[in-house]
Amino acid sequence: MPRFFCAWPVLLLLGVSTSNAQEVRASISGIVTDPTGAPVVRATVKVTNVATNTAVVAETNETGSYLTPYLPRGAYLLTVDHPGFMNFLRENIAMESLDKVRLDIGLELGALCHCFRIRVHARNRNSQPWTNHIQ
Repeated sequence: MPRFFCAWPVLLLLGVSTSNAQEVRASISGIVTDPTGAPVVRATVKVTNVATNTAVVAETNETGSYLTPYLPRGAYLLTVDHPGFMNFLRENIAMESLDKVRLDIGLELGALCHCFRIRVHARNRNSQPWTNHIQ
């Protein structure tokens, strides 16, 4: 019996210390559907932290649902890709600690879609103008 009385303070302290360790990261979840409202199965959902360029990738399940958990606070970019549909892009998703954002996405039909995101950080030092040809 004396061993029990000596052990209970230790167990009590262990219980108190683990109860303070709560999840503080955010998450984005939702459902991906086609134009008829049917779920899009096995679509790739990618959530990228703009500041760190780290990404969380998820795949939709049989109900079209996805979840991207454990996101630190910051600004995010979300893309959804699936063959036969146009790519989906949502920028400027601001996430704070403990945010639980629901983002349902309706994909549009499209055989092929190219998504370009161009940022120019340097100036042309030549006297000739910039020329780009996209066909």
